[in-house]
Amino acid sequence: MYTRKRWRLVGFAVCGAIAFESAAWAQAAAVTPSAFDVSVGVTVNGLFQDVNSAPGCAELGLPCTHEYPDKVSGFGGSATVARNLTPRVAIAGDVSAFADHWAERESPLITRRRVAYVSAIAAGPRWSTGFFDPGNGDRSPGRFFAQVLVGAESGHVVAVRPLLILGAGADVLFPRQASGKMGPPARAPGLRLGLDYRLTPGSGRNFSGWRFVAAIVIGPRTS
Repeated sequence: MYTRKRWRLVGFAVCGAIAFESAAWAQAAAVTPSAFDVSVGVTVNGLFQDVNSAPGCAELGLPCTHEYPDKVSGFGGSATVARNLTPRVAIAGDVSAFADHWAERESPLITRRRVAYVSAIAAGPRWSTGFFDPGNGDRSPGRFFAQVLVGAESGHVVAVRPLLILGAGADVLFPRQASGKMGPPARAPGLRLGLDYRLTPGSGRNFSGWRFVAAIVIGPRTS
């Protein structure tokens, strides 16, 4: 099920975010990394990976009820905490849970919709470009990052399995109006968008696949 094509896509997703460092954003923004940053958000799981469409249904012995893969298999939530070792290197921890939907054959003529609730925990290094200012005066600095997380995943339809997350994304801080007041830098909440490939090796039903993350991140400080 894990083809070379999928691994190429994973590589492109991770390397693509790093390549953006040499793009148009060239001016450093006035952002001070904090010791920790925290994010909480929603996830969209199993992007265009449907076990009830070919070839997954044939490999798993499930009914091939979909001619084309569903766009998503389920939604969930994710929370992360990152300890910033340097302005560009951090150790991140991710806790997530999501629901995965698919169909099983109950009889030769009847299929039944099933749902699995899956939880996972993982941790590992995160590399970022640091914050850049687009230079258009809206005070919305952003950065790109890539991460490799290792952990475990479990669900009521599968035993605990190892988990590898290869991901990349971007943080964009919300615009803030200059107050003219002197004092320490203020925390600047922002929006985090990420794309991860979650790999949980093992025979039979598993929940490997792409997930999209949209989260609120708190931690960086702006002057």
